[in-house]
Amino acid sequence: MTGVRHKTIALATTLVALIAAHGATACMASTRDAVAGPVLDVPSDGVICVALGPRPEQWVRVRLAGTEALDRKRLMAAAFSKRVDCARDARHGWTCRMGADDLAAVAGSPAIGLASASWN
Repeated sequence: MTGVRHKTIALATTLVALIAAHGATACMASTRDAVAGPVLDVPSDGVICVALGPRPEQWVRVRLAGTEALDRKRLMAAAFSKRVDCARDARHGWTCRMGADDLAAVAGSPAIGLASASWN
């Protein structure tokens, strides 16, 4: 278990370095009606970056519908490095699923609230 934790920390550190190095180009890939991939950044409340490729400029910025008040730390705890499938809704917001679960519902759960305390 310790080896997995160290690998996860190393991956997270590498991703943070990549994001910092690419600055403004991170999370700016062209928007589509649907995207799928891992969440590799949560830049602000209610916003995730879905990776369509390895470089930060290939990540799509997704503002989740109705989640403006959803804390960044909750989204990090719920979705960081997990695969999501996202689709635009009628009001140009996004709904995202992690498997069978709605990302916003998972991020709003009490268990994620406890886990989010450890995210910066």
